[in-house]
Amino acid sequence: MLVDDDMFSESLKKLESLCPDENLCIYRPDSIVWNVYRYSCCLWGGLRAALMQLALPEVAQAIDDHSTIATDPYARLRRTFLFVSQANYGPRWLAFRLAKNLRAMHENIHGKLPDGTRYSAHSEKALFWVHGTLVDTAVTMFELCKRPLSNKEKDQLVRETYKSALLMGLYDESIHWSWDTFQNRLQDISLRHTAPGKAASRQAELLFHAPFPFQPVMNQLIGLTQQLLPVHMHPFFSLHPTGSEPVFLLQILNFIYQRLPEKLQWMPPYPEALNYYKGQKTYNPLTLLGNSLMVGQSRLFSVPSSK
Repeated sequence: MLVDDDMFSESLKKLESLCPDENLCIYRPDSIVWNVYRYSCCLWGGLRAALMQLALPEVAQAIDDHSTIATDPYARLRRTFLFVSQANYGPRWLAFRLAKNLRAMHENIHGKLPDGTRYSAHSEKALFWVHGTLVDTAVTMFELCKRPLSNKEKDQLVRETYKSALLMGLYDESIHWSWDTFQNRLQDISLRHTAPGKAASRQAELLFHAPFPFQPVMNQLIGLTQQLLPVHMHPFFSLHPTGSEPVFLLQILNFIYQRLPEKLQWMPPYPEALNYYKGQKTYNPLTLLGNSLMVGQSRLFSVPSSK
């Protein structure tokens, strides 16, 4: 099923009814989304989410046919991080503008898989898969590095992330009723529709290629990422990690991370969002530097409204 223009418009209208003030964020500082996504450890699973997305053949083929991955393997990751950060933490008017821009960009992303099956970036299945892998990975990394979430917290988180789904035109609220309903849909796609493929393997190799001096560290990252993948996806990618047990890398990172002051564990967009929410116009230089390093711009959403 494709998300057509009417479905997309209805989704934005639904989100507008849930968040009537366009100058406020679609989430609030006391939301589960802000309190989970603010931790930078959630980013450590970024390559896990990327590989899970590539495991869906139409996603891998669309990236192969229409992206710059061959010349800049991390461009899509940066764009994804920028979109998620601005949509989750910025004002609603900015989230709407981003959603419309993304849909316009997806308009020309269509083609055929090697077996002749047609694909489209407007596919409901593909859009949910991308959305779902990001949510699932954030929860996975938060629980590995911070603490387990209760069932009630997980239910609340997926109900909240329905707002993010609406930005993609995913109107079906029933999937976000609970963590179980959300996982059921994710598992259905994972087990029935993911498969190995040349496009996915080729892109995975590009993502994990590093100059020789850094390859031993990258090998650890390969092992860690594969370990975090669903078991049935382990054979999908032609990656050959070497070195010590990959969990060792996570243990080292987490040992250092847990000893950082709380504010240094946050992702740079989070303190910027807090300042924006409070109406403050001054920003910590470290926040601006962190944003610049991650996505190439110092301020992600502290810009004048453009209605």
